[in-house]
Amino acid sequence: LRIGQRIFVGLTRRTNQAAADQLRGILEPDGYEVVQVAVRDVLHLKSACTHVGEDVILFLPGHLDEKPFARYRRIVLPADEAHAANCLSVNGRVLIPTHATRTRAQIEALGFETMELEISESRKAAGLLTCSSIIF
Repeated sequence: LRIGQRIFVGLTRRTNQAAADQLRGILEPDGYEVVQVAVRDVLHLKSACTHVGEDVILFLPGHLDEKPFARYRRIVLPADEAHAANCLSVNGRVLIPTHATRTRAQIEALGFETMELEISESRKAAGLLTCSSIIF
């Protein structure tokens, strides 16, 4: 998860300490700060936290260490809209899965434009918005 010059790396079953250390070695010489985040009970870091824009993140409580995100404003997701934790901010618009009306309202209340996307087929395979994206 990239927010400015900070790269958050979720330590999960798929990304271990060695992988995080390798990423740090690659990115820190270019001025990036690599921050490790303990993740639990979800597949990826972005399954529980994504960047909306500015200093705002979507946050699904109970699934990751909160300390690395202390400086950010949080939109805390309702448990029944957990799938909305994985949104995608593109060109000033936040792409959000359908059926996350309360999360969408919170995002819009902070002045962000949203667009709902139907991703139910991707969700069947545990895929969310950032899983289907290449971001430069």
